[in-house]
Amino acid sequence: MHLPDPHGHGYYTTFYVLAVLTTLLLALYEGHRRRYPLRPWLVLLACWLLAFIVGTKLITIPAASWLPLLQGQPWPVDTARSVLGGAVSGGLAVLALRRWLGLGWSVFDALALPQALGLAVQCVGCLLTGCCFGAVSPTGLVGPAGGRPYSRYRSTLPARGPNAAAHAGCVPAYGCGAVGRPAQALAGWKQGTAAAKPAAAGALW
Repeated sequence: MHLPDPHGHGYYTTFYVLAVLTTLLLALYEGHRRRYPLRPWLVLLACWLLAFIVGTKLITIPAASWLPLLQGQPWPVDTARSVLGGAVSGGLAVLALRRWLGLGWSVFDALALPQALGLAVQCVGCLLTGCCFGAVSPTGLVGPAGGRPYSRYRSTLPARGPNAAAHAGCVPAYGCGAVGRPAQALAGWKQGTAAAKPAAAGALW
C-alpha cells in the first residue's frame, strides 16, 4: 500500500485536533456514565489534557538544553513530541488532583479508554505524515520519495534507480499500538474493578 505525499497537507494537525476531540468527548461520556459530579470532572479533564499536551513536548527537550532555557534562551521551535511524556505528566496531574476534587481512583479506569482511542486516531496522522515508522519490511507501507522513511533507509537499500528506497515498505511504528492500546483499555473499562486497573493503566503506555 502506498501512502500519499504529506507535503502541502496538514495530516498531523488535522488528526491531532480529531484525537483531542475524540478523547474529550469519550471522557465526558464516561464521566456521565459513572455519574461523576460535572464540575470536578470538567476541571480534572482540562488539567489532564493540558498536562498531557505539555508533557509530550517537554520530554523531547534534551537535558543539556534546560539550563539555557531557564536562563531566558528561546524555546525550540521543532515539532518533536512523544506520547510517553504526555502519559507521565497527564497521569501525575490526575494523581495530584483527583482527591482534591473529590474523585476516586476509578478516574484512571475512566480515562484509559478515551486516551487509548485518542492515541489511535493520532496514529493515523503520524502514519500519513511519515514522522513515526519502523523497520523496512517487504509487507510494509510504502511512503513517498523524499519522506522521512525514504531519507532514513535510502543508503541501506539496493540501488534500483533514484526512487528505489521509496519502494521499500516500512512497518508503521504505531501499527500494533493503535489496536492494542484500545483493546487493552477496553478490557479494563468493561470490568470497572480494581482488578482491571493494571489493564487500564497499561493502556496509557
